[in-house]
Amino acid sequence: MEHLRLAELRWYGILDTAATPSFDRLTRLASASLEVPIALISLVDGDRQWFKSRVGLQVCETGRDIAFCAHAILGDEVLVVPDARDDARFSGNPLVTGDPKIRFYAGAPLVSPSGHRLGTLCVIDTRPRHDFCARRKAILADLAASAMEAMETHRRNSEGIGNAARQVRRLATNLNDTFEAAPLAMVTTLIDGTVTGWNGSAEAMFGWTKEEALGRMLPFVPEAERGFSRHHAGETLAGKHVRGLEVRRLRKDGSWIDVRIATAALRDEHGRAVEILVILEDVTDAKRTKAALEEKRASLDALLSTTVDAVVTADQDNRITGWNPGAEAIFGHSAGEAIGSPLALVQPAHPQGIHLAGLFEEVRTGGASLPRSVVESPGLRRDGSEFHMEVALSSWTGGSRRFFGAIIRDVTTRKRADTDLADAKRRVDAMNVRLTATQEEVVRRLCTAAEFRDDDTGQHVVRIAHLAHRLAINSGADSDFADQLREAAPLHDIGKIGVPDTVLLKPGKLDPEERKVMEEHVGIGWRILRGSDVPLLELAAEVALTHHEKWDGTGYPAGLKGEAIPLSGRVVAVTDVFDALLSRRPYKEPWSLERVLNHLRAEAGRHFDPRLVSAFLDDIPGMVQLHARYS
Repeated sequence: MEHLRLAELRWYGILDTAATPSFDRLTRLASASLEVPIALISLVDGDRQWFKSRVGLQVCETGRDIAFCAHAILGDEVLVVPDARDDARFSGNPLVTGDPKIRFYAGAPLVSPSGHRLGTLCVIDTRPRHDFCARRKAILADLAASAMEAMETHRRNSEGIGNAARQVRRLATNLNDTFEAAPLAMVTTLIDGTVTGWNGSAEAMFGWTKEEALGRMLPFVPEAERGFSRHHAGETLAGKHVRGLEVRRLRKDGSWIDVRIATAALRDEHGRAVEILVILEDVTDAKRTKAALEEKRASLDALLSTTVDAVVTADQDNRITGWNPGAEAIFGHSAGEAIGSPLALVQPAHPQGIHLAGLFEEVRTGGASLPRSVVESPGLRRDGSEFHMEVALSSWTGGSRRFFGAIIRDVTTRKRADTDLADAKRRVDAMNVRLTATQEEVVRRLCTAAEFRDDDTGQHVVRIAHLAHRLAINSGADSDFADQLREAAPLHDIGKIGVPDTVLLKPGKLDPEERKVMEEHVGIGWRILRGSDVPLLELAAEVALTHHEKWDGTGYPAGLKGEAIPLSGRVVAVTDVFDALLSRRPYKEPWSLERVLNHLRAEAGRHFDPRLVSAFLDDIPGMVQLHARYS
C-alpha cells in the first residue's frame, strides 16, 4: 500500500537532511566503479523524488511524475534502460529531451526490512550504454543494499552512539565486502601512488598477491610510464574522471595485457582527496577479437570489391541489404539504387527457374531449405534484358532476424557456347556415323568383290563376319573388340586379289610351287591394308596376316605359336576353316557338319586355340543357325 510505504519513508527521518559522508561515499564509489558521470541516492516521496546524495547533478529533487526511479521502485530487480530515447516510457521525458539529457539509467531499489521500496541507488550517463552486464548489476545492487544499511544507521542514531557506531562498522564491512567481491580489478592508492587496497580480481589479473602489492608503488605500471600515470592521477585529484582509457600493463610473470582503466578520487568528510580508486578491466581478448574481426572484414571488403561475381545480400523481408561492384556491373543498378529495394529487382516477375524471393520466404517460414548446389535461373538487368545467371545461396541468423546471401555469375556467354558446342557435337556425331557407315560399306563391297573370285555367291565373307563376332563374345572378349572384328574379318582373304586364277581356281590339289603362290595372299592382304589410321583397317590387316598361323607354330607366314598369334587371327582361323569346309570350292565338295566338327576337335591344340574350339563347340546350334542364315 502506498500510504504505508510513505509512512515508513518518513519514519526514517531522512528527507531534506544535510549531506552525510556515508551516503556520499556510496555515490562516489558507484560513479567510479560503474564508470558513469552521475550517481544518486533517490528517495521517492508522494509527489517528488529527493536526492539524499548526488554526484554529477546540481538539482536536489525533481517531480515524481518524470522520475525514472518511480519506475524502478515498482520491482525488486535492477531496472536498466540502455537508451532512453529508444524506450517508449522515457523518450519524451524532459530529463531526456532537456538537461541533464539522460540516455542511460540503471536503478536498484532501496528495500526496507519490512519490504517497502523507499527509493533507489541509481547511476546515469549522457550516452547510451549496452554493456551494463550482470556483474555491474550485482555491484549496483550491493551498493543499494549498503545505502539501505546507511538509512537504517541514520534511523537508529537516536538509539545511542554505541548503536550508531556498530551500524557504521557494519556499513564499512559491507563496503569492504563489495570492494573485495567486485568482478573488476579494484586498486586504491595514496596521493603518491602507494597501494592501499588490492582486491581479489586485481590479484587474479596481475599475479601479485595483496601482501606483495600493499605498501609499494603500483607494480603493474612500467617504469617508463610512471610520469604518464602520475599525470592521470593529477587529473583525477582535480576532479576529472578518467574513463575508458586503454593502456598496456605488466603482469608479475612479465607478460603484458591490455586493460581499460577508470579512476576516481575518494574524499574525506571535508571534501579533501585522500585516496585514488583505480578500476581495471582486462580487454586483451576483446582487442584481439576486434582486430581479427577487422582483418577479416578488410579481407572480405577487398574480395567483394574486386570479384567479378555479384554478391547480393537480403534480409528476411526480401529487401536488398548488400550490393557489391560486381552486382553493379552485372545488373546495371548502382548500390544506392539497389540497397533497400525488393529482391525482385534481380529477376523477371515470373522466372522459369528458381524464384529467389519466393524461396527465401519459404526458408524463413520453415517451409523449405536452400539448395545445396549451385542453381541456374534467369536474371533481369536494369535495361529490362534477361540473362542466364548461376547462383550459390546461403542464409544465416543475426539476432532475431534471418538474412540471405547469393553469389551470382553471368553465364549467358557460357550457356550460348554450351548450346553451340552441343549443336556442333551432334553434327560431328552424325558425320561420324555416316563416315563409319561409308567405311563399313566400302569394306564389305571390297571383300565381297575379292571373295567372288573363288566363291560365286560372295557370302563366305558375310558368314565369317558374324561367326567371328559370335565366337569372340563366347570366348569372353569385350563387345567393342567383337564389333570391330565383325567388320574386319571379311577382309581376311583380300590378298587373293593378287593370286592368279590358275592357282586360285584350280580344281585339284596344289603342287608345292602353287601352294607357295597361294600362301602369298596373306602378305598381299597385309600390304593392302596396313598403315591406315583407321582402327578398323589396322585390325583387318592383322587378321589378313595372321589367320593362317597355327597354335603349334606350323602355320604361315611367320610361324607364330600359341598366344603370340593375335586373338583376332586365332578367332578367324576357327571360323574360316569351319565355313570353308562346309562350303563348295573349285577344288572340293562340301563336308558334312559331323565331319567338320570332328576335324575341329582333332585340330584343337595343333591348328587351333583349344579354348576357342571349346567355346565354338559349346555353341554349335547358334553357329549352325548363323551359317544357315547367311548361306
